[in-house]
Amino acid sequence: MRIEYGPQDDIANVTLVSHIPDGAITEDVHVERPGADIYLGFSASGHLLEIEILGARAVLAPETLATAEPMDEKPIRGE
Repeated sequence: MRIEYGPQDDIANVTLVSHIPDGAITEDVHVERPGADIYLGFSASGHLLEIEILGARAVLAPETLATAEPMDEKPIRGE
């Protein structure tokens, strides 16, 4: 599992597997929370592969964001 965070755009990405091949995410489930949009990326077999969070500060603890790896600030989904 890997957590990446882009503080400028307040985007976090949680990758739950070691590698996600192109096209592996076949279904996105959108979850709205106050101040955040969360996208759950599932495989065709129903496995959760990735979580993308726009508005990460609203739903993730500061210590989680502080230990996350830096990321490219462009959202994968949602925009």
